[in-house]
Amino acid sequence: MIAGTGATLPPRPGRPATVGPMADAHRLLAYGTFGVVALVALASAWSWLTRRRSGGRSDHRSLVDRLALVAVGLVAGAGVLGLATITGGHGPSDPLHLLYGVAALLVLPVAMALGLRAEGRGRIRRRDPWIGLGAVVLLAVGLRLVMTG
Repeated sequence: MIAGTGATLPPRPGRPATVGPMADAHRLLAYGTFGVVALVALASAWSWLTRRRSGGRSDHRSLVDRLALVAVGLVAGAGVLGLATITGGHGPSDPLHLLYGVAALLVLPVAMALGLRAEGRGRIRRRDPWIGLGAVVLLAVGLRLVMTG
């Protein structure tokens, strides 16, 4: 079934019966990831603003970190389901989908690493803006994933 519509993927000659539900699960998990990534962006902005208002005494790092880890896990899960769909004989309509999938998996970890690097040099703490920017980039990559899927 296609998430939220009650419809299933159209039958294709030679497509195994398990490909439809696997592709639907991949799609559903990917759409759910959009919500969590949006929460990462909002939480990182909230943490950054709280840190600025409190003079650096308070922030919401633990929330940002947990949401970012959940987002990375969801992206990885969608990737595993996508690879299972491909091994079942039903690949994406555009091969760029695979490249965007790898990019989606790397965006938040790279943003987190850049944020830690900026923080470690004794500069103004820029960790939350890096993660927020990474979340916005991940939303853009996710949009491209939907377009090439």
